[in-house]
Amino acid sequence: MRIRVGRRIPSRLLARGQYAPILPAMRILAERTRHVHGLAHSQLFETRPGVADNHGRIIAAGLEEVEIITAGKAFFAHGGREHVLGPGAICWHLAGERTVHRADPRDPYHCVVVGFRVSGPAPHRPPRLTLPADGADSRAFALQIFSAWCSGGGDRDLLAGHAYLGLLWRAVRAPAATAGAPPAELRRALDELDRRHAEPLQVVDVATAAGVSVAHLHLLMRRHLRSTPWQELAARRLAAARQLLATTDQPVAGIGAAVGWPDPVHFGRIFRQREGLSPGAWRRRHRLG
Repeated sequence: MRIRVGRRIPSRLLARGQYAPILPAMRILAERTRHVHGLAHSQLFETRPGVADNHGRIIAAGLEEVEIITAGKAFFAHGGREHVLGPGAICWHLAGERTVHRADPRDPYHCVVVGFRVSGPAPHRPPRLTLPADGADSRAFALQIFSAWCSGGGDRDLLAGHAYLGLLWRAVRAPAATAGAPPAELRRALDELDRRHAEPLQVVDVATAAGVSVAHLHLLMRRHLRSTPWQELAARRLAAARQLLATTDQPVAGIGAAVGWPDPVHFGRIFRQREGLSPGAWRRRHRLG
């Protein structure tokens, strides 16, 4: 599905300037959708009651996937903090990124998943997370796309264009979710973890880089991220490990060492505890390409 500017507008009309007012908008639409080739799927997903983490999925190469929460409550880490997602929240994932996976076990989330076939990266990165002030509109639009997909009728290319541009409009017209203004000490700690997570890093090293005591670092992370320094370090190492498992043929033991866990037994145990699968089994399920 590609929108070609002026494809069906006679050149004589363009020459007269009759379409001049809409040409800028048409060029923007063409630019934003030139990498989209159609709808891959649309489906409903429901987290079971009592499940706090469903482990999510890694988006395969050649796909973009949008999750729109329709009911319940989910949690999603973005911009240095964990956000609570309610009905209408939009999460936009590119290839190699992980889907929403944490839920409130007492109020499990439901969502519509819309997948698009794409060639290469998006010309302009859609907001990863959008939390509309009124989620009823995005929720209703997502259910409309799902219903149209299930009906099997109509022009699928037209539906793909309608879905992509409609979701993109709803994602960009609302303020994208940001971290606000976390304390400078917390930002320094997170920067240190981002830069040095593959090293044999200790909590005291992170606290020193942030300019605070170890106890105060724990307090900052508990207050703003609902996590601990070790959990933040492990999350970065696991993200790096998932990326290498999904995109390379590097041996599992080598990947563990590369991300900061040189003991393969220790790496395997932590990976299984957090992801629910051994590194090898996870690779077979999520391998890209």
